[in-house]
Amino acid sequence: MDQLPVLDKASPEGRELLAPGSKRLSLAQMCKFSPLRLEPQSLAVTDTALFTDHLFLKIPCDYQCDFARRRRRVQGMADCLHVFHVQRELAEHLNVRLAELALQKERWARARLQGEEAEANVSKSNWGGFQSHDDCFVDRTDDPEAYCRMACLRELHRLCSAAMDELCVDVDPESRPQRVGELCGGVAWINVNRPEDLNFLHVHEEGKYSGVYFVQPGEIPPSDPKHRIAGGLNGHLVFRGGMQRDGVDGETHSYLAVPPEAGALWIFPGTMPHCVFPRRRQAPSGSHHEELSAAAARISVAINFDESAPPSVML
Repeated sequence: MDQLPVLDKASPEGRELLAPGSKRLSLAQMCKFSPLRLEPQSLAVTDTALFTDHLFLKIPCDYQCDFARRRRRVQGMADCLHVFHVQRELAEHLNVRLAELALQKERWARARLQGEEAEANVSKSNWGGFQSHDDCFVDRTDDPEAYCRMACLRELHRLCSAAMDELCVDVDPESRPQRVGELCGGVAWINVNRPEDLNFLHVHEEGKYSGVYFVQPGEIPPSDPKHRIAGGLNGHLVFRGGMQRDGVDGETHSYLAVPPEAGALWIFPGTMPHCVFPRRRQAPSGSHHEELSAAAARISVAINFDESAPPSVML
């Protein structure tokens, strides 16, 4: 694995973390970002039929952008990220069906661009790629065809609900939006990123949990003989954090690079700034057909939960 670099405005990745075009998230041009090397802590898993493990990590809070002014500026405060790994056989079976649905929606969106009636492509934080409407957890019992087609999304909804039950096991049941065993409230949407597609630095709902489930990581087209994950950041979900206690060489902030590992469900506070870096080519691009192949698609499902995220904690 490549050594994760210190990022600054001299690199495309550093400029993205500076978020110069954002009124809420932009930082001074002199900021530098050092990679977080954290040892995740393990929590007990109740439903071992669904998950192999439940890990969590603490990331120093970023309090230096305008968006964070309402949050407590206390050095040593951290936000918690959680990751659940779905049992391998279950994840493999689910991901095949999710990928088929995602690629079908992407094809429909491309057809609409050519004047046919099809799926709309939503544009929010994404530059390129396909993003569906946030209706993936909507009950479609009134439409038998859609209900059958979206069975894999109902299964994912159940997985997400079980993860939220694990996450909130110590939360007062009276303060939760739903009871243990019920489907969690929230909205979800599908993302399909091709090589060079990205998602700009952004945040989700304040005070709520957000999440992402990785369906498949995607590949650089195989005709590129020099394809590799440059700097360990291509196609990664990257969280921007605050200054580390042991920051050196002028580093003012930190980042955590999360690989798009199929079958991993990440849950995090909606106020945590994050982005998706593109998969950069190291040589001339492959053919248009190769880039639109199923293997070249980085597919994920993003979620905004109704569940409230707890306040920041001490590191």
